[in-house]
Amino acid sequence: MSEHHEGMPGVVRTSLWILGIFVALMIGLTVYSKIALPVIAQTVTIGGRSHTVLVANTPTARYQGLSGRTADKLGAEGMMFTFGNSEERTFEMRGMLFSLDFLWVQNGSIVRIDENIQAPQKNEKPAQISSKPASADTVFEFPAGFAARNGLRIGDRISGR
Repeated sequence: MSEHHEGMPGVVRTSLWILGIFVALMIGLTVYSKIALPVIAQTVTIGGRSHTVLVANTPTARYQGLSGRTADKLGAEGMMFTFGNSEERTFEMRGMLFSLDFLWVQNGSIVRIDENIQAPQKNEKPAQISSKPASADTVFEFPAGFAARNGLRIGDRISGR
């Protein structure tokens, strides 16, 4: 009796397809983990006081920001957005559940402060906030009232970023 192996090329082809899908999935997960690493906490000094902030330093983390979080569940006082260059920045209050203070920073100094930017209400278009006319290489978001409570002013120095 002889064995018939006509189905073997089909089995090999299917196995190669499964292997290819597996490899593509692994590559995709590796790339995703590099882009969307969990946000880490860091201590920075703002106006002479230490504060803990979450660091958004990837495109995914910067897009997500504090959206969808409540102020009492941040795990830090606010968020620091770092960029590799300096330019005018625009942020949108998309998905925000609480109002914010924005600190726009250039070369370690606050160049603009926007206070109490309101979170959108249901069915309301989210506010956009900009550093214009200033450029910024770092932006901080804190729950509204942070800048006033800490007596922050334009020109205050920030370190640890």
